[in-house]
Amino acid sequence: MSADNTPRAAENRTQPQQIEVKDAARTMTITWADDHVSRYPFWYLRGFCPCAVCQGHGGALTFHGGDEGEGPKLNTIDDVGHYAMNLTWDDGHKTGIYTLDALRNMCPCPACLNEPMGRTLTARLPRARLEALGALS
Repeated sequence: MSADNTPRAAENRTQPQQIEVKDAARTMTITWADDHVSRYPFWYLRGFCPCAVCQGHGGALTFHGGDEGEGPKLNTIDDVGHYAMNLTWDDGHKTGIYTLDALRNMCPCPACLNEPMGRTLTARLPRARLEALGALS
């Protein structure tokens, strides 16, 4: 908080205001407290799962997913404290803890994909997946 007790923009940047899962569209949408909207395809979230099984023990995120398809269905979202979410997928995977900061940095909207982290992530995606993200814009 700042001296006048108003939240700083950086704090609002990683605070979800609303989370909406659309099974038919296979997307999870987060509206952040700063009014930014992030719409994540399930394949994107599952492919960039941050757990040690998927990513190892350090280093840059790698994409673990096919070139096509909708990816697994998102079964549940559980809060992890006030800083993260645990996503459970219908392929049985449930060890990924996505911090709110990481989710915001992973935002696949066109503006965020032009930021350094977005460019890093898109460089790791197969071409067909990049094209699919363009269709979401």
